[in-house]
Amino acid sequence: MRSPYGFIYHVGLYAGEGRVLHAPRTGRQVEVVALDSAMPASDYRGATRA
Repeated sequence: MRSPYGFIYHVGLYAGEGRVLHAPRTGRQVEVVALDSAMPASDYRGATRA
């Protein structure tokens, strides 16, 4: 997906208390994991609240 930030390869939903809902790849179940383990910090591009 193209965005103003470049190529976005992963999207997660914040679950509170530093955790995100995370689907690691096709065929794997959705997990609740620590935000800092869901993806490398250098790949983080931003967040928004609807």
